[in-house]
Amino acid sequence: MTTRRILSLAAVALFSACGGHALLEDTSGRFRLVARVRATDTAATRSALREGIAAHSAALLFATDSEAGAPTDGVGVPVVAIGTSSSSTTQPAVLVVERTGADVAVQLALLACSGISIPKQLPLGAEVQRSVPDARPTNRPAPGDVVIELLRQQHAAVLAIPPTTDVVFRIGFVHLDADDPWQLRVRADVEEAAHRYHQLELTTRCANGDPAKHAAIVRELAGNGCRAILVGANDPAPASSIADELREHSVALVVVARHVRESAATSCVGPDQVVLGTAAGEAAASLLPRGGAIIEVHGDPASPLLVPRRQGFAAALGLK
Repeated sequence: MTTRRILSLAAVALFSACGGHALLEDTSGRFRLVARVRATDTAATRSALREGIAAHSAALLFATDSEAGAPTDGVGVPVVAIGTSSSSTTQPAVLVVERTGADVAVQLALLACSGISIPKQLPLGAEVQRSVPDARPTNRPAPGDVVIELLRQQHAAVLAIPPTTDVVFRIGFVHLDADDPWQLRVRADVEEAAHRYHQLELTTRCANGDPAKHAAIVRELAGNGCRAILVGANDPAPASSIADELREHSVALVVVARHVRESAATSCVGPDQVVLGTAAGEAAASLLPRGGAIIEVHGDPASPLLVPRRQGFAAALGLK
């Protein structure tokens, strides 16, 4: 028996186990999550799609991470993906863009330098891009979007472009890993956002994977007169270990992280992973007006991003 045949039979078995009795479905049975497949297993993905279409007339792929890819050649179903517009390897019908929030972090740094209190947590929403011609991106807000908009209105003079003051504030940006795609995106976004504010003098540094060096760089930047330090991180906890020390010197620490959670940092900003999943679920509902089968295609099953994205997706469709 060939390897291809074995994979095909395994995929059918997977769907028979999961698709005939949906993993999740809404109360009416209209939307059914029938399989969860690793993106690298193209045979299982295609087989689950064909079985899903045969059983439910319509099917859709939910790519929890667009960088992982979602093979659809020869099947022709819509894809709803979460990821970035610049590095997506799929051509999804809907792309839910994971914003870094670096532009917001720069504004928070400027407010902190101006002596204005900033919020501890700012979970941000997503931009939703559709492949339909002439379709304009729409925003799926999160609570942090409302808060930052209020701050912009209240402190318009501080955040004005061009600036209304000649005072120059020094700020720093530090990231731990030189090869981490998220941290590199944050760095690029911070540099772009800071460039728009002429009253900010930005210094960027990388610790090359050394946590001790990371802390030393933060201390060095604070000692050199930086009034606020931004840190690009996947998790805010390690980066906030030096927060108390910085607070004693009136230096704000703003962490830009993929997981916005309570930390010792002055503020933590980044994408709300549940909202990303919710936006994907809402898009799936619009693409399957009569319902149908949904096949989830995921990347790393151990990724901490997977659970909150699944939660938001399921909640938007009423899947239980």
